Amino acid sequence: MTSSHARGATRANPAATDVGSALRDVLDASLHYVNGKLEQKIDRWAGQLDEYEATRGPVEQAGYEGAKAKLQGRNPIWPAIKGAWAGADRNRKVAAVLVLVLFLVLAPVPTLLLVLGVLIAALVKAIQAADR
Repeated sequence: MTSSHARGATRANPAATDVGSALRDVLDASLHYVNGKLEQKIDRWAGQLDEYEATRGPVEQAGYEGAKAKLQGRNPIWPAIKGAWAGADRNRKVAAVLVLVLFLVLAPVPTLLLVLGVLIAALVKAIQAADR
């Protein structure tokens, strides 16, 4: 040995680790590993959900959007309508627009008939009341 080693240099002790810090390190590493695995699973599930969402029909999409809005605390009616519209093919959209236009054009006729029916019923009741 040289004199420098004997006099001023101290021998390096191995890193003192107790069982608690070693367990904390193992626990930290295992939590990091599990977190990474869960993140991968969630990403894969989200991708599968997106793929499923793209292939759904109007009924499934309406239900999905309505349920999602309800879980978020919103009114589910309008998101369900928008989901059904987004999931419908071109022919169904054309048919829905034609039915709506037809309803708007013909709606005054049943309303007029209803008003006339109420007026006739009131007239009959008035005549019956006058006869008594």
